[in-house]
Amino acid sequence: MRDTLFVDPIFSDGQFCFNQDVANVFDDMLCRSIPCYQSLLFMMVNMVMDRYRSQSSVKVYDMGCSTGNFLKALLERSKEFSFFVDYCGIDYSVEMLEKCQGISVPKDKGVVTMTHCDLNQPFQFKDMDVCLFNLVLQFLKPESRYPLLKSCYESLSSGGFCFIVEKVYCNDSDTQSLFTRQYHDLKLKNGYSKEEIKNKDSSLRHVLVPFTLDENESLLAKAGFKIIQPFFQWFNFVGILAVKD
Repeated sequence: MRDTLFVDPIFSDGQFCFNQDVANVFDDMLCRSIPCYQSLLFMMVNMVMDRYRSQSSVKVYDMGCSTGNFLKALLERSKEFSFFVDYCGIDYSVEMLEKCQGISVPKDKGVVTMTHCDLNQPFQFKDMDVCLFNLVLQFLKPESRYPLLKSCYESLSSGGFCFIVEKVYCNDSDTQSLFTRQYHDLKLKNGYSKEEIKNKDSSLRHVLVPFTLDENESLLAKAGFKIIQPFFQWFNFVGILAVKD
């Protein structure tokens, strides 16, 4: 379904949330609003396949799983790997989890567990190999991010992957303005009007709170990660791979 939520905005300033209306158009919203979104999924899936090719099973936590696009991207490549996927999807939005639960997973390829959870509250992981924060931390309270990453680090297997995809901001205001214009130009190219862009930005005020790239990397280092490597950047959007050594 095409995203037209912000033609006649359904959210007041600073009131954006992941309700049923958003869940219904979420995949279209992602594809038209997140630069290189499908390429990001491909890169992360490719790295998981490369790292765990020789293992019999891989435990994956998808934090803020939304409609399960990482799981779908992984399953689309299932003929290329032999490991069994134990996937845990975590999200605060019941409406998103319902969408994710509709994904068909062959019994010989994986098992899926869905959990409703507020990630601003303490979360206890079980042992895992991969943890994904795909455009998630930016929606959490700043003080909630480090405890979650620390818990993630402690539960990862040796050599385990933590992926973070985030919108970041620049300390230099002129550069930030330049990057914002590039992002708005992309959204215009993808069919959003200037009014829709303005309305969505207004609805996200104080809801989406980005850190700088350095701040995100510092959080990962503080959590215990020694290997922290950006693998993607498009102006204000970055992908970071952190590896537990």
